[in-house]
Amino acid sequence: MISQKSVLYFFVAVALLHFIATINNWYWTYEWLDMPMHFLAGFWVAMIFLWFWHSSHISIGTGRLSTPAVDTALRSRHSDSAEGGDQAPNASESCRTKHGQSANLFILLILTLSFVALVGVLWEFFEFTYDAIVRNGNYAETIRMFGYSVKDLYKDTLGDLFFDLLGGLICYFYIEARTKFSFSKK
Repeated sequence: MISQKSVLYFFVAVALLHFIATINNWYWTYEWLDMPMHFLAGFWVAMIFLWFWHSSHISIGTGRLSTPAVDTALRSRHSDSAEGGDQAPNASESCRTKHGQSANLFILLILTLSFVALVGVLWEFFEFTYDAIVRNGNYAETIRMFGYSVKDLYKDTLGDLFFDLLGGLICYFYIEARTKFSFSKK
């Protein structure tokens, strides 16, 4: 289980490191620092998502192929037959145990990575706007000042998003393996 304290402590550590790196110009002195920071940020964003998911008691589904109304109809139809009324519940239970757990974990993984990607893209828009407007007044000056080409900016942005997603992926598997928490609700 993810605790609210662990999410908060991780945020404080990453934010403090980012603040120190920014005021000391470490991102420009040590260009490689951007990669682990995006990894840590992706890890933290995944922590937030999984904590909210768990604390909200959201369920992806039961893994059942039919709705409760269909189950009721199947039970009533099977209760009149020679087989007895317990065939429909067994079919639903079988589907839930065989396919529901792994499907729910995969869907939660996709949702987690989607949330990490959304936050990563929003951060890249923030960085672009900050560099273009706040720091230098226009983006063309930012490109000239740091000697970036458009190709370099695409590489930087894609690299940032890659490390955001990698951090989110590692967080998802770390939390699942460490806590043995079944992310699907029964």
